[in-house]
Amino acid sequence: MKLYFKNPHFDSGLNSTVRNGLKWASVPPGTKLEICKTDEDNVLTEAILRHAITTKAGDLSDEILFCQHDPATKTVDGLNKVLKDCYNESYDPETSDLTILFFWVD
Repeated sequence: MKLYFKNPHFDSGLNSTVRNGLKWASVPPGTKLEICKTDEDNVLTEAILRHAITTKAGDLSDEILFCQHDPATKTVDGLNKVLKDCYNESYDPETSDLTILFFWVD
């Protein structure tokens, strides 16, 4: 399953990404993820999904963002700026449904 990133920066070990909507919420733990840069299909690395949780954007806290892949998104303010840039009008920092994917990169 391919997972696309505008800023494909990852640390070895546990990483996370926040996605607008619930599309990724039902992906089972253990699923192999092929990490790609947005608008490109070449696989940069592979990861294993560990866990997915859902929340409302307005319920996010900085603590849940501790292992975000992109350093600019490790705070709620930073994440909101990036998500607004990625999703434009379909993202609302209070009411949008979000899925947070926790995945392992070797």
